Amino acid sequence: MKQHLIELKASNFKRLVAVHIKPDGASGVLRLSGENEAGKSSVLDALAAVFKGGRHVPEQPIRRGARKAEILAETEDYIITRTFTAKGGTITVRDREGRQYSSPQTLLDKMSSTLGFDPLAFAQMSKVDQVKALLEVCPVGIDLEKNAAETKAAYDERRDHARDFKALEARLEGMAEVTGDVPDKEVSVSELTRTLTGLQTEQRLYGDLLRLCGAKEAEVADLRERLVGAEADLETLTKEIAEAIDPADKIAAVQTKIDAAESDNQRYRDAVKRADLLQEIGAAKEKAERADARLEKLRTARTEALKAARFPVPGLSLDDDGVLLDDLPFSQAADSKKIRVGLALAMAGSPDLRLVFVRNGSLLGKAAMQTLDEMAEQHDLLVLVERVDDETPGAIEIVDGCTAGNGDGNE
Repeated sequence: MKQHLIELKASNFKRLVAVHIKPDGASGVLRLSGENEAGKSSVLDALAAVFKGGRHVPEQPIRRGARKAEILAETEDYIITRTFTAKGGTITVRDREGRQYSSPQTLLDKMSSTLGFDPLAFAQMSKVDQVKALLEVCPVGIDLEKNAAETKAAYDERRDHARDFKALEARLEGMAEVTGDVPDKEVSVSELTRTLTGLQTEQRLYGDLLRLCGAKEAEVADLRERLVGAEADLETLTKEIAEAIDPADKIAAVQTKIDAAESDNQRYRDAVKRADLLQEIGAAKEKAERADARLEKLRTARTEALKAARFPVPGLSLDDDGVLLDDLPFSQAADSKKIRVGLALAMAGSPDLRLVFVRNGSLLGKAAMQTLDEMAEQHDLLVLVERVDDETPGAIEIVDGCTAGNGDGNE
């Protein structure tokens, strides 16, 4: 059931000494008039404190010089009392039959999630705070902050992958293509060198045999008397020579391979390096494409969620820059439209408690006040407006923390 403020009493709260307000009717605009620092804002603060508590309670709720502050608010079904002493605060909620609720604040929170929503305050918020306030009242089905964070991460990832991809492509452009036949693998120059060294040793041994054979032939010529022994030695050496093979051709072949190996190896290494770089480029391109797809998915999810959101005012929407009204930034909307949006959000956030208030209402001109009057009556809403020296009939005057009598039950 909808609840309306039908009575408010506050004593010794902030600047207030004793305030008693009984609105003349459940809905409409109720003006709080008075000089600056007379206590008008304290009346609105008392309403916020009695219904919401928590962060809406000021650090020093008790008026200076007093020992106790008390706020009593009545609606059709409930009597709410919040009391403050030096030891802390207490709250009680009773129904009209005197039954007391065991979880009073829970009950009050269900009545209103945005009590005291100020249409002017919404218009004066930063773009970020406007978005947060709008989403608090009208959830869109996804966590936009998380979506924004993931979108930024996906954008950064895509940027990094694209940068790596371009850097790798630049490296590829600076690398000459490998021409000619490319060996399947690098040739081991060290192994060929060891083979060459072995053959060179064989060549030295072969030379030694030749020299030894020549010496023996000379010895045969010079020592005919030793012919038998020398001939035997000659025969033995001749056999060894016959068995031995001159490695000159092999040495030449290995030397040729060594001369060609470095060139072949360099071409092989160039080909491997180019193949690795092409593989890196493919991987970097694939990562960049995956990041693109993820970024597009996040953007689509946000767009679809915002399209599906049901905001309380036709033409109200969100984009990456903030709140829009009729596809224009909310800051460019006319004051009357800003007030309509603010009140609509207040009603959406307070479906049961039909109460909002406007601070610094003196800034509102005649047209804006007329808009408040129309919407208050149209939507069964009580709007308390803080005004300086408003002499409109029915305005409640606050003087030095007290309500001045006006014949309407306010005293």
